[in-house]
Formats: sequence, C-alpha cells, structure tokens
Amino acid sequence: MKPYASLSAKGQVDRIRRAMEGVVDSEWGMCGATLRLVSHDYNTTFRVDSDQGRYALRVNTASPHSSEKLRTEIAFVRHLSEARTFRVAAPISKPDGDPIATIDVPGFERPLFAVLYEWLPDPTVGSRATPEILRSLGAATRELHALGETFTFGGRPFPTLNEPYYGDEYRLPGKDLDLALFEECAERTMRVFAQLEGQRKIPLHADLHLHNVKFGPGGLSVFDFDDAMVSWPIMDAAISLWYLRRNARDRELEPFYWEGFGASPADFGLSSEAFETLVAARTLLLVNDIVGTQNATAQAEAVPFIRKSESLLRYFLDTGRYAPWEVPSPE
Repeated sequence: MKPYASLSAKGQVDRIRRAMEGVVDSEWGMCGATLRLVSHDYNTTFRVDSDQGRYALRVNTASPHSSEKLRTEIAFVRHLSEARTFRVAAPISKPDGDPIATIDVPGFERPLFAVLYEWLPDPTVGSRATPEILRSLGAATRELHALGETFTFGGRPFPTLNEPYYGDEYRLPGKDLDLALFEECAERTMRVFAQLEGQRKIPLHADLHLHNVKFGPGGLSVFDFDDAMVSWPIMDAAISLWYLRRNARDRELEPFYWEGFGASPADFGLSSEAFETLVAARTLLLVNDIVGTQNATAQAEAVPFIRKSESLLRYFLDTGRYAPWEVPSPE
C-alpha cells in the first residue's frame, strides 16, 4: 500500500473517507451517516449528515498536537460556547463522554484524532470581506479575549506562543530557500516579542481569519480552534490581518477591524512598524509548515509559495510594511 504522503489529493481524501465512514456510527452512534468533503487543507473536514442532524467532523491529519492538548482545546471551546455570548461550533461527545475518536488510516505513520462538532449553518466568509464583517470579526476577537480571561486550565497543557515557529519543529535548514532572510525576520520578531513581555498572555484562537468564520443573519460565528494557544492578545489581530491583506482594497478595510476590536497596536505599546513585524511573522510559520507537509495540494504549491514569501519578506525588511499588493509576483 502506498504511503499516505505519496497519494494525490483525491487519493488522500478517499483513504481518509474510507477510514472515517464507520466512525460516526461506531463512535458517536449515528447509523447511516454520510460524509461530504468540506476541506482538505491543513487538516481534513467532512460534513456529516445523519438522522440526528448535520455535523462537522474534523480529522487532524496535519496537527502535531497530543490528545492532551486537544482536550484543552475542546475545554476552551466549550467554555466559549457555554457563555452564549460567543457563537462557536461546540464539540459533540461520544456516548461514553469522550469527545475524541482515535483512528488508524492505512499508510499514515500515526493514529489520527477526530472530533465531531456542531454544524454552523451560515456560509463561510472566505473572500467576502465587508466593513460589517470586519467590524464583527474585531468585536468577536475582543469578546473571545474577554472570555479567555476567565478560562481555567485546571492543570491541562496548552502551548504558548513565544517564538516565531509556535513551538513546531524547525524545518527550514537544508531546504531550497533563503535561510538568512527567514532568520533575520525571526530575529526582528523576537525583538518585538521582547517589547510585549510583561503584558498578560491569555488563550487565543491564533488562526482567526475569514475562512474560519461564518456570517449570516445571526451575526458572526467561529470555528477551527486547532491553533489555539496562549499569547498576547495583539497576536490574534496580527494573524487575522495577515490573511486579510490580499490586495489594497482589503487593506482599506482594516480600520473597521480595529473599530470592532476596540484597540490599536499603540494600546499594546507597539509602533506601526513593530505591528507590521508581527503580521509578517505569520509567513515564517506557514513556510515552516509547508516544507514539512504531507498534504498533496500543499506539496504542489510549496515552491511558488516559498518564492512569493521570500519576495514579501524582502520587501518587508526594506520598507517596514507587509503589503502583498505592492510586491510583484516572482518570475
């Protein structure tokens, strides 16, 4: 049997689907459920339709987190859900009370964790950025932080964001990329982190972009807390805005985000250039992820993504701005 990493994207999805088809029945007691692919990116998510309702099944195909960290993530999401002031996809426990299923997928080098969540009915925002949605995203981030302040870990482990690669394995040395460039950007990031030391760290979403939120008549709802960790609140803003900056128009929407968030980088003691460093730093993490990915689609996109990232980081070092719309695509 071929290793999972050598399969095409379709082959990977088919293999995961076959392994998961009986899981919602055997683990959650949903007889006759059907699985429809939602996304096969960092992790893999299926829509589950059953006689008990519609759900989302997330399979942690790429996430390196332990079951203990996953349980803390689930406890955090439940804490947010129980507040009823924050719309979130809540996890669904199995009949035995355990929210996690552990599954063997043929050709995969380790067992995979799967978690079933409530289905959020509104459409994913994606590229539909508007002033109203950005204002709502900022407000939701502020509310998430307020609730995070009241979350009790109870001795459970949770990662802390205190270096540019988020504690992941450092994979860049020996790869076909400008290592000195990435190291210089990492050093700049660490200098900004040093400015933030002394400020309180709280649980964050740490991946709160418009493909992880839905928006409809009831407002904005949030899902996918796989990257959740403890850090300074301003990091959620930097991460969100990295994803927003596809073009100049989206850059013009940022004031609506800050309006909803109710704060600015200056409120965290940061200059504009220091905040731009935090935005640019997301590139370091994503390049480090893509050089080690087993996802077939990401493997195919790795070289163009690395070349584009190098151009963006060089421009950032030259100008102090992370502005993709100002940087020509590399040849």
